[in-house]
Parts: sequence; C-alpha cells; structure tokens
Amino acid sequence: MNRLRAVLVSAVIPWIPAVPHATPSPALAPPCKPGSLRASTSFQGATGNWAGAIILTNAGRQPCSLAGRPTVRFVDGALNPAGVVFTRLKPFAPEDSETYPSPKSLDPGAAAYVSVWWSNWCGTSSPNDLALTLATGTIVVRVDGTARCDAPSDASTVAVTPFEPRGVPAPHTSQLPLAAVIVEQVPGKKNVPGVSAMPGATAVFQVSLTNTSPHTFRFAGACPTYVEGTGLNEPDQVHVLNCRPAGSIRPAHSVAFEMRVRVPADAAPGSRIPLTWTLAPTTYLPPFAGGVILVG
Repeated sequence: MNRLRAVLVSAVIPWIPAVPHATPSPALAPPCKPGSLRASTSFQGATGNWAGAIILTNAGRQPCSLAGRPTVRFVDGALNPAGVVFTRLKPFAPEDSETYPSPKSLDPGAAAYVSVWWSNWCGTSSPNDLALTLATGTIVVRVDGTARCDAPSDASTVAVTPFEPRGVPAPHTSQLPLAAVIVEQVPGKKNVPGVSAMPGATAVFQVSLTNTSPHTFRFAGACPTYVEGTGLNEPDQVHVLNCRPAGSIRPAHSVAFEMRVRVPADAAPGSRIPLTWTLAPTTYLPPFAGGVILVG
C-alpha cells in the first residue's frame, strides 16, 4: 500500500487556485403577465401540513420576469375564528445535477415556482382556491387538500417563499465516464483513515478519477468545476479542476489530483466532520466522493 500511495503522490496533478467565472446576471425582462403563464401545482400532506409548490411556466413567446415574493390568499372557504396568518419562508437550496434559469428573465418554456407551507386548518369548510397576486395581476390555483387541525384556538398559517427558478434536469448524455474516490480513504485499503487538518486551516488531500468507459477519455472544452462540502451548515467551496495535465485517460486507468479545502474555524478539535467532493455538479449523476476530515 505504501508503494501504491508513493506512485499516486509522485504522479499527482497539482491543485490550482482557480474558481469559476461568475455568471452575469441577466437584464430584467418585462414582468410576466398572468395570461402568458401556465400554472401547475405539486402538493402533498407532510406531518399534518399541506406543503408543496406552485409552478409558473412562461407560455409566451418572449422572456419575462418573476421577481420577488408574491402575496397569497385564500379565495373562498370558511376561515377558522383566529383567521389566517401569512408568513415568509427562506428560499430552498438548489439541487445538484440541474441548471437554474434566472427568474429575472425566464425564456419561453422556462419556469419558476413558489413553495407554500400551510399548517393548522380548523375551519368548518376548506378553501377551494389559492390566489397569487403578482405585480401584473392574479393567478388562481385549486386547493386540493388541507392542513390538519392541531390547535383550534390558534391561527392557521400559510408561509411562502420568493420566486425560485425551477431546475432543468441534466440530460443523460452529459454524464462523465469517471468514478471518483478520495485517495486517503479508499474503501478496504489500510491507508490514512481520513484527511487531517486544524480548525480554520486548509486540508490537503487527493482525489483519484478512474475512466469507467471502454474508450479513452479526455476533458473537452473548459475544465469542469468541482464542489467541496464540509457539513450541512457550511457553504460549498467551488473550484475549477486542473484538468489539462491529465491528458488522455485510458480505460480503467486513474489520475490523481491534489485538492484543498478550508476546514471550518469553529470545528471542534478531535471531531470528525464530513468531506464531500463532486465533479461537474450540473452533469447527469456527477462523479462523487465522500470522506472524513479529522480535526486536529
């Protein structure tokens, strides 16, 4: 194993401090009008709540914008005595393997959505419709289901997020024929059990990429980005892979890359925090490797 690690270290492609260029924000398109939008819903019961999304698709011929947070209200149905309180939710984090158009300029066919969370409905009858009021008018969607009555003396609560872009799944053809593994933690190998670093320091490790296809692989175009994570409450760290020195990778052959990641400054000494590494996160089933950082 020491010999294998020596080979990997001697052949490792060095890390470079490259980050992707920021995507320019598109110019604000004219506001979407209700007549040019196609509305659909996706709701389900969740622990007694009625939760889901209202999806608005640009069905027009020109880009339009859905910016900000719409107001919502029930159109009909008997309210419980305490009434309904409308609150705000934070936007949800986007998923990997998807691209996200900006709600500031939705092309024809692109969509944005608002997430809705409804809890504690104790009215005598259920509302039939929920209205979203935009800057240009109102869109009404059907209410299919209700929240559970948990506290008859309390208000019913409806929370809504700002408009968020609806992800477009990556096509299968975008999948890279690569398997990733953190070298320090190859399963079944008696080598270093984790990446070691002090709180607030930079952890240095290696990721090995193996060509899983029967054909020689070479990175085409711009080198892909990779995303490193050090825990659910920590921001992702995004860099560009130093892919050019890899050249052509033959079937079943591997290339090792040096990696660096910042360890959270508040990580407790002696703790073990998760380490995740994802290559080209907007491709289909992107290469992923997981490991552990041993905080010194």
